[in-house]
Amino acid sequence: MTYTFNKIVKGSFDEVKEKVIEVLKLEKFGVVTEINLSGTIKNKLDIVMPRYEILGVCSPKYAYDSVMADEDMGAFLPCNISLNEKQNEEVKVSVVNPVPYLSAVENAEVKKIALEVGEIMKRVSDSL
Repeated sequence: MTYTFNKIVKGSFDEVKEKVIEVLKLEKFGVVTEINLSGTIKNKLDIVMPRYEILGVCSPKYAYDSVMADEDMGAFLPCNISLNEKQNEEVKVSVVNPVPYLSAVENAEVKKIALEVGEIMKRVSDSL
């Protein structure tokens, strides 16, 4: 089982990022954190790399259900989606699959939620 759903998407980085956000909204997920990894690497290490951002995405319903089923699940939130700028107006989008990460959790409700969220994240990736 793969830990991410990957897709190469044509378009500028900003266009692809906006498309990801729009597809997430259709699934009732929103962006709660944004990490500019390439900017941080430049600022801290003075290394220039292609544009790379990590979006922390969340559904309030699934987040609530998860922490109610097991209060430690907050350590796994939010789900992450990375955007990695490639050449020729292409961006690699990697969407987390929560199922492999939570396979060791011995809580049936958490596993059920992970399967549902995994299906949603797969749809997000497929829709790009």
